[in-house]
Amino acid sequence: MKNFHLSPEQIKELRVAHGVERNRAAAYKINAIILLGTGWKIKNIKEALLLDDETLRTYVNKYQTGGVGKLLQTHYSGRQTNLDKSQSKVLCDELDAEIYLTTSAIINYVKCKFDVEYSSSGVRDLLHRLGYTFKKPKLVPGNPNINAQEEFVSYYENFMENKGNDIEVLFIDAVHPEHNTMAAYGWIKKGFNKVFSKYCPVP
Repeated sequence: MKNFHLSPEQIKELRVAHGVERNRAAAYKINAIILLGTGWKIKNIKEALLLDDETLRTYVNKYQTGGVGKLLQTHYSGRQTNLDKSQSKVLCDELDAEIYLTTSAIINYVKCKFDVEYSSSGVRDLLHRLGYTFKKPKLVPGNPNINAQEEFVSYYENFMENKGNDIEVLFIDAVHPEHNTMAAYGWIKKGFNKVFSKYCPVP
């Protein structure tokens, strides 16, 4: 959602649409787009409108590809089939074992596993009912082997002191524009932090 800005004309169009809109969900979508396009921080928008990152990205994508019409477009076709208790338990076990980064991936899993179809908003509601939230997993240190490192240092120092003058030593390292590990957001149980493929209670 970086570099997303609204022109004065776009803001005017959105405000007009908001003024005549009677559906609360549609009004929230318009609010989100206006705030995102006028410099509000994502964190503040999430707190103000109680929305997650993925929902905001979906709103922006719809607006950018089809304007106000596509942003407010719905495909409601009646009540969706819900998962029963045993299916919900299987889904929870899967979410606890793996980190799913998008609702689309979860929709595909549910469709393949149970032959039940959910919309993006429907599966988000399901995840919230099951106690999951969209957040980052917990990063942990690599826990290197200290003894192995000390052995290498000893070997390296001995080699450098005793090598011949005609022997060159080259140092090679990977090059990457980002040094620190970046954790992607995913659907994780509330009150727990994922660590790799496991999770642990938040202290």
